Amino acid sequence: MSGRSDRDAEGYGLAAAVRDVFGGGAAWASWIVIAVGGGLGYLVLPMVAGSEDVGGSLKPWACAAYGIALGGVFTLLPRVLSLFRLSGALGRRPGPESDGDTDHPWWPLRLVAAALQNTPALRRTDQDFTNAVTEFAPRARGLLGQRLWPACAAAFTAPVFGLISAWDTWGEYVSKGLVEAGKRSVAGVVAWPMILSIAAALLLMLLIVAIDQWTRSLLQRWSSSVNPLDAQSAFVAANLPAATGPVVAAALASGPSAPGQAAVTQRETPKGAGQARPAPEPALPSISAQDFEGLGKMFGDG
Repeated sequence: MSGRSDRDAEGYGLAAAVRDVFGGGAAWASWIVIAVGGGLGYLVLPMVAGSEDVGGSLKPWACAAYGIALGGVFTLLPRVLSLFRLSGALGRRPGPESDGDTDHPWWPLRLVAAALQNTPALRRTDQDFTNAVTEFAPRARGLLGQRLWPACAAAFTAPVFGLISAWDTWGEYVSKGLVEAGKRSVAGVVAWPMILSIAAALLLMLLIVAIDQWTRSLLQRWSSSVNPLDAQSAFVAANLPAATGPVVAAALASGPSAPGQAAVTQRETPKGAGQARPAPEPALPSISAQDFEGLGKMFGDG
């Protein structure tokens, strides 16, 4: 996991977070490994095995099929190691003292920062957070699934080379007249390269499916492990879009708010605007001394 945040052209989005957490996963490197495996199988393995005789499962085309399948397995090993590491780290949530670490954050926070890119920063509720991380998990799985395409291509290509090897072996038997002579069991010898290449391809496909399902399970655990309070971490605030990142960072610096509570801001009075005058109090009628004397005469006469 790199110590800095990789940003793509649109900020800390899906691609940048996946690169941060799961590694680069360059497709061209996988294609090179598979091609080298097939080439070494075609050129080297038959020489080591000494399969110059007619027939046998270690003919050049068959060895190319085995090398392609093995190269596909090699491309998956970094992904397997990464899933092991991430699965173990998911259950070890760091303490509050590491909340301000923006260089080496807990890896689920990296995905949280990417998942919240399109959510309202100041009006985000707990339901908004849950919806964002729930929708992000299948998107991340789809992007990671694209990295398995070279291995899938190897799994489909290996049986083709096994079939070519079987066809080539059959041609050698026919050209040397061994079919008519019946010196060896032709069907078994011809079929073995194809059978072994198909078996290798099936094993590779099973490994691909297992990795994809493991990735799905890990992302589901991630979406259920994080909570709205993780959105208030320093790393997430620092990687929000530029329009809202500084505002959220300032809000976090002044103190965390309760989950789901809307932030209330007070508007300043524009400069030059006149202050509102208080309404005048109603005037009370004035009473003179003569009025009091008149009232006294009225009560006296009564």
